[in-house]
Amino acid sequence: MNRELKPLTGIRGIAALLIAAYHFTITKAGNLEHFVSVERAYLAVDAFFVLSGFVLALRYAKSFFAGVGAKHYRNFLLKRFLRVYPAYFCILLLYIAKLVVNVSGDGALAQFSALDFISNFLMLNTWAIDAKTIIGPSWSVCVEIFCYFLFPGMIAIIARTRASAIASIVIALLGIIAVSLSGYGAGGELDVVFGDTFYPVLRAGCGFSIGIAGFYLWSETGLVTDTGSGAYLSVALIGMLASVAFGASDLVVYIFIAAAVILTATQSAASQALFGNPVSYFFGKVSYSVYLIHTLLISIFVKFVPLLTPKIGYAAAYVSTLFIYLAFSVAASAVSYALFEVRARKLLEGLIFRPVPATVALTEIAVIIENRAGAEPPVAP
Repeated sequence: MNRELKPLTGIRGIAALLIAAYHFTITKAGNLEHFVSVERAYLAVDAFFVLSGFVLALRYAKSFFAGVGAKHYRNFLLKRFLRVYPAYFCILLLYIAKLVVNVSGDGALAQFSALDFISNFLMLNTWAIDAKTIIGPSWSVCVEIFCYFLFPGMIAIIARTRASAIASIVIALLGIIAVSLSGYGAGGELDVVFGDTFYPVLRAGCGFSIGIAGFYLWSETGLVTDTGSGAYLSVALIGMLASVAFGASDLVVYIFIAAAVILTATQSAASQALFGNPVSYFFGKVSYSVYLIHTLLISIFVKFVPLLTPKIGYAAAYVSTLFIYLAFSVAASAVSYALFEVRARKLLEGLIFRPVPATVALTEIAVIIENRAGAEPPVAP
């Protein structure tokens, strides 16, 4: 199944913007007195993990159930790598340039070792090897790649029966509980991001498992075409907001987020209106670049707040700067999406997966020779 479900793309965009806003509101750069709080928005990363498991299952379930040969598995990994690496590589160079120029004025370049740079270029920096991450949010992309390696086996185990799917969700939630109890959370129980433990990988793997199981339950029940399922989505979203507002644990918020992601795939009016609209869909298309680029811009835009404060007051200066920063992040990400995520990926896919003209010509010649060699000799008149 290769059709795109626009609400799933849209909810990814909203999640990316929430994370971008969250990082601005907790930054220590500029010594700001933070006027806006986006509590628990770090859990939007878990929406990414659940989404990835769901969307990959949506796309590859049938083909992997037919059998996973070495070539099929290799092509899957190559396509996933080409989906994430071109933009990552180019944006990583921008982050390194920022370190070299010392834009922040803190001499941060000296804090990184050769191993850190090698690990970041190979996207291994959060595979429990304790390498410093240059693009802060990229920790989740790196652990997603780890999940890509396991994905064919995960889908074979999880998406077999309703019992296996439900059991997988229960096991995954137990894993999430283990992550939340680890004590490694940076901004909250589940905000476990540092690569000196295996917990970030566990966090991602649990999200992937729930996404795959959610796909199976979604596809094997009436939720696919249940237009009334918008009520369930509304309950999940309201429950998520209420659990944050009333200070519920990260686990409770996580459950509502996972449910909302899966229910967004339904054909309900609510999912289409909230996440399938053109604006949300556009944010979703550029969300990967938003996720990677936004922290590069924070230390620049925080300088606008004290400049604007004497003219419009601190509250207005802070809020307007936040929105300008988000708008600029989206604009820069649209450029990154067009240049690197689309063009670079297509170029590399063409070089890797499409035979060059000379190869095509040689193949055709070989076929002609083989046909002539195997043809019956002409009959004498």
